Amino acid sequence: MIKKNEGNRIPVVVLPKMRAFCGINASCVANEFGVQIRRICPTEGFAHSWKGVDSTVKEAIMQAVKDKFQITDEDIAEDSELIEVVSDEKAYKIYKNWNHSMRKHYLEMKEEGLDAFAHPYPGVTNAGWRYLIDNIFDEEKFEKRKIAGTKNRKQLTYQHALGSRSIPSQLTIEVSYFAFDDNMD
Repeated sequence: MIKKNEGNRIPVVVLPKMRAFCGINASCVANEFGVQIRRICPTEGFAHSWKGVDSTVKEAIMQAVKDKFQITDEDIAEDSELIEVVSDEKAYKIYKNWNHSMRKHYLEMKEEGLDAFAHPYPGVTNAGWRYLIDNIFDEEKFEKRKIAGTKNRKQLTYQHALGSRSIPSQLTIEVSYFAFDDNMD
């Protein structure tokens, strides 16, 4: 990505009204958060939630993302509180989704009658997978949170994405396309 941008970090804007990554590169920065979370977060000692992840791990993830992306707000500030909040919210959602995907894989292995320990989630070490099964997935607390999350998701009255892009990302792409299109009559 950076290579295509002549060695420069890729620009991404956070708009205060949207409180989200906006524009054509919004999906790219979200994907990078996912890559870095899966790469850096330990599965041994896995936290139930992003809020429980050690601050040094969070800082390493944020720095890895900032090394590739120039995230700014409307005032072109790179270290605004808004950017911190939006980045943290995005990381929270991605971490939660990763946790859900791993647990879903575990439950599928159990339903198929396979030894879940012998079939770790892709990208997770055997030791990390063992830790997740023994300490995270079979906990009663996890089951209560799953039920509450399912109930809350059913109450959602709006669509939260347009394909693979968030609604704020898609809207800002379309607005900038129409606002700067030289081919319009």
